[in-house]
Amino acid sequence: MNERELVSIIVNNYNYASFLGEAIESALGQTYPSVEVIVVDDGSTDDSRRVIERYGDRIVRVLKANGGQASAVNAGVAAARGDIVFLLDADDVLAPDIVAKVVDAFRDHPEASLVQFRLAVVDAERRPLGRCDPPLTHPLWSGDLREHILRHGNSFPCPPTSGNAARAAALRRIGPIPEDVYRYGVDQFLTMTLPLAGQVVGLDVIGGEYRVHGTNFYGGASAASRAQHAVEVAYHGWPHVKMVADRLEVKGLPSRVTDLADISLQRDRMVSLKLAPARHPIPGDRPLRAAVDGVATALRYPGTSPAWKLFQSLWFVGMAMAPRRLAVRLGEAVAVPESRDRLRQRLSGLLQVGRRPVHQPSRGG
Repeated sequence: MNERELVSIIVNNYNYASFLGEAIESALGQTYPSVEVIVVDDGSTDDSRRVIERYGDRIVRVLKANGGQASAVNAGVAAARGDIVFLLDADDVLAPDIVAKVVDAFRDHPEASLVQFRLAVVDAERRPLGRCDPPLTHPLWSGDLREHILRHGNSFPCPPTSGNAARAAALRRIGPIPEDVYRYGVDQFLTMTLPLAGQVVGLDVIGGEYRVHGTNFYGGASAASRAQHAVEVAYHGWPHVKMVADRLEVKGLPSRVTDLADISLQRDRMVSLKLAPARHPIPGDRPLRAAVDGVATALRYPGTSPAWKLFQSLWFVGMAMAPRRLAVRLGEAVAVPESRDRLRQRLSGLLQVGRRPVHQPSRGG
């Protein structure tokens, strides 16, 4: 890949005027010399467009009516001229050298469709919260992950949207992103489909900051809301994922998303059923059925210890049988990142895994 290959950084924004300037500055401040910054404003009603105007012709502006994150990303991809595309949420920032590192990774791996990197988790004022996404304890995966996708979905260490960079050609092969399903959380579609279009490269670097705050969904949502949204996106997005697989001539995806041995999806399914049954998106689903599928997933999940399999199996059975008050506590223990980190520390012996650590994917963007 030519050193001066153009890279497009798409900043997707909706009502993040207080954060948007930092995101744009981080995109403009890259050490790599050939970058275009595309700012897509998705019908903001705050001062976002004033912030955008300050940058004049230093950025490409795409101003549109509100349609959700997928529509903003689709509009940005349509405007992008680069061969590599970064997708930066407007409340996140990129490290100054991450574009250069990603360009090198794509140069070294011409068959790659997706490069991923870690993000430091920070609060609204960018104060470190002492963790990364994915966690430092979870090695990032590289290589041909199609077989894993077919069996286990995107249950490998995936960063939020801002920790992903894709070849523009691959993005256009899998796109457009379904706008009715992915109003937010487009990373779920991207990390399910881009590995079907090429290989994945995991860079073991912290390439930016993922901001968790009360005004983004995953900063303020309850365990039930997070789980319900994750299941809703997986369930309604599955036909679109299958269409992409057919387009790419990749065979072997199960007919139903609940047939995936995806431990995070099965946990979210159980939490949604027990904590928010009236809003659970899968018609006719029941806790007992979810427990059976969850235990089966835990028992055949790759790279995990017998103790881990036992712990996960007991959790599914316990959730299915627990009264709601206890189910809330059990659900929060695995669905809320902070609670999950504390649980992992307390049960570190049980949660040790083999060569390929289990990941609890972030369901946010």
